[in-house]
Amino acid sequence: MVVSNPAEFVKDPNATIAVATGIAVAINVPPNWVDVTLSLLPTRRLVGAGRKLQGTGEVKVDYVITIPGKTPLVGVGSPSAVTTALEIAEAANFSRAISSSIAGSSVSGMYSITVTSVSGMQDSTTRSTGRSNTTEEHATSVTHPSRESTRVEGSLSMQVSNASAFVINPQVKLALAEGIAKGFGVPASWVDVDLLLGSMRLGVGIRKLQGEGTVVVSYVITVPATADAQDASIISSIVSSIQNAQPAALTVVMTNALSAHLGTGAFDIVVTNIAAPIVHAPATNPATTPAASQGRDVTRDAQSEAEEVTDNTGVVVGAVVAALLVLCCCCVIIAVVGNIVYKGRETRVCEISEVRDNEANELRNAASLQDLPPASSQWQDPIQRMGTQ
Repeated sequence: MVVSNPAEFVKDPNATIAVATGIAVAINVPPNWVDVTLSLLPTRRLVGAGRKLQGTGEVKVDYVITIPGKTPLVGVGSPSAVTTALEIAEAANFSRAISSSIAGSSVSGMYSITVTSVSGMQDSTTRSTGRSNTTEEHATSVTHPSRESTRVEGSLSMQVSNASAFVINPQVKLALAEGIAKGFGVPASWVDVDLLLGSMRLGVGIRKLQGEGTVVVSYVITVPATADAQDASIISSIVSSIQNAQPAALTVVMTNALSAHLGTGAFDIVVTNIAAPIVHAPATNPATTPAASQGRDVTRDAQSEAEEVTDNTGVVVGAVVAALLVLCCCCVIIAVVGNIVYKGRETRVCEISEVRDNEANELRNAASLQDLPPASSQWQDPIQRMGTQ
């Protein structure tokens, strides 16, 4: 939603209470069932050029509706009743309820708000909540988070009498959003607009109003992320309506919307230009229920973990096999080298042994020759030897 003095608004606890009370009134539940979180949205780049209105900004409202466990399953306040109320709620309903709540609170007159869009509702979930120190009950929580959606962005320029007052009037934005919705054939809750003061050259044949200024109306048509709304024919129809729109016809539609909100003649406007639209479509994914999606997410996580474990196991096994192969290679090399060394030493020992055996034989032969008894001629009696001579 668009809020005056947004930086203070999101920090003001009384403003938060007033917003929660307004939401509760809009969907017919007790205020203490609604928990609200306010946050500033970053400045969104708009189609067109001009000066951003000072003192206003966009605020995101995230809320959780907690339905106590003792609540009947049918009737006012039941989960089905709350869900239905949220499904049919439009930005205008929330805007009126929250504005009324702020006007009746301690922050009356400090802030002005305009709810510009309502996001899709998340399916109900069940959680446990404590009611006292001794009892615990189950409660159903319904939330409104941001969801994937298709956005059609565009802008149109108009000449406006008293343009400076025009851009700061919160009812003007609401009226323009409804006018754009009617002119382009979409629900008003799908349209978000921003107003910029600018200076643009008038087209041929466009009359200039007295005391006028140029206002650039930048809009975003957010098509909810539902199976029916995301049908390609709907997006095509919206784009075709914008492309075929004529400034004169849109001037009539916008003037009627402004008269309905502000009274006849509050502002004179003339639409001078309608820019070509730009479509921002989300990534195509099969439609799933939250439970199924969550289940698939868990499955994907389990598969990822299993694949990771498998990959790690493969790495470990590979490392062990590689280490064993290296060890086997080392053992083979050591065995071969050892065998070569052993055979070399054995051959050398054999050679030494043969040499030593030869030397021993020679020594034994020499010794045997020395130890032989003298020949018969050598030990014959000398007397006989002398007689023989």
